[in-house]
Amino acid sequence: MSDDLLISFILFVRNKIIINFCVLLLYVYIFVVRALNFIIERMGDLESIIADCENDLASSDSTVKKKLESINTIIQIKSTVNKDLHYNDLYKHFKQLLIYYLEAIDDRKYEYDFVNRPYLLDVFNIFREKEKIALYDFLIRKLRIHGLEEEISFFIREKRKNEIKLLWNDFPSKLLTLLTKLVTYNIWSIVVTILFSYFIYFIILLFYCPVRTI
Repeated sequence: MSDDLLISFILFVRNKIIINFCVLLLYVYIFVVRALNFIIERMGDLESIIADCENDLASSDSTVKKKLESINTIIQIKSTVNKDLHYNDLYKHFKQLLIYYLEAIDDRKYEYDFVNRPYLLDVFNIFREKEKIALYDFLIRKLRIHGLEEEISFFIREKRKNEIKLLWNDFPSKLLTLLTKLVTYNIWSIVVTILFSYFIYFIILLFYCPVRTI
């Protein structure tokens, strides 16, 4: 009798566990389905926002400020949602943003009276070093066209920083090029480069020109 009770109890517990596990799976399934539906709806909303922004960019009635806001919105969305997929588009969009941004500064009627360096650098950080350098060249050319000479030296320095980072990744194969870039960076880099060059020279003499003993 006691054995039958024990078996019944074990079966009851087992069935209870199975039922609870099935209920848990059902809740997980419902959660996943709802999450996927939310993501799909959200992606649809983002695509709709991007389409509206692209229409604003194509419209001849849009002001420079409106176009700037639209291209900025597109960049923020595409850089957040699957950046790798939109990487080439982001490169072109950022060029557009720079054009509209400098036009807005020229107009001086949309509260864009100066170049917001932190904002631009933040957008630059979306890209890899190689693309950053090309975009810095593009920006520097546009700054010259718009007569913003006081900003050029700052972005030239930023460009050199990225060139040095890119060359450092190829160290030591690009050692000479790296040293050349460091010399043109600032006074401290010049000092460090000279000391480093002397160190290399000393190592070469030490290992390849041994002192003769009598």
